[in-house]
Amino acid sequence: MSKGTRELGAMFEVGMNTSSKTNYVRFEAGKSVTVIPLIEMEQVIKFSQHEWWDVKPAAFAVCTKRSDCPACRADEGKTKYKGYIPVMMKDGSVSALLAGPMIMNQLIDLCEGEDGVAFKGYQFSIKRIGTGYNTRYTVVPRAPYDGDLSVEFPDILDVVGPADDEAIIEMLIRRGIVEPEFFGRYKAKADKVVENLDDESDEDDNDVGFPDEDDDF
Repeated sequence: MSKGTRELGAMFEVGMNTSSKTNYVRFEAGKSVTVIPLIEMEQVIKFSQHEWWDVKPAAFAVCTKRSDCPACRADEGKTKYKGYIPVMMKDGSVSALLAGPMIMNQLIDLCEGEDGVAFKGYQFSIKRIGTGYNTRYTVVPRAPYDGDLSVEFPDILDVVGPADDEAIIEMLIRRGIVEPEFFGRYKAKADKVVENLDDESDEDDNDVGFPDEDDDF
């Protein structure tokens, strides 16, 4: 599953521009979505992501892959494998595809070997079948894309959530997922987060960094 991918810690070293506005590729059961990868397979970034769907909008954080990861403590170590792929849609817009193992493995199989298709600039049709635990995805290669791929990419941290201890703790406290005292040995960092939030509250009581309620993932 790791072939052709690299760790999130490497971040982006492929010389692209990033945009602060992020759109996500969403899949509806029974419908196909065509995506065009904007990077090479070896530039795909893999990572483990924590998810909290019981808050609205849902919250996310990158697992630091350490025994003292604060997100692991708040999420009981539950993570999901993701591959981050900036893609162009058929209408020319740019989105972030967060590919789980089922999609990622099919893409790797289609692109490896002498008979494999190209990855960057190739059109792939991805179809979701079923819902819930019965969900599966099929990936079908279509044809090379002959248009311009010089576009801004989605900002990766805007897509996957915070990736360092202090930013993760701040997000968890801001979103009300945990209380500051939850972190024990991280108390100094948590206290700093609370202090910063208090300062922001003094400046503007209506803006403490929470995402908008209608900001759907």
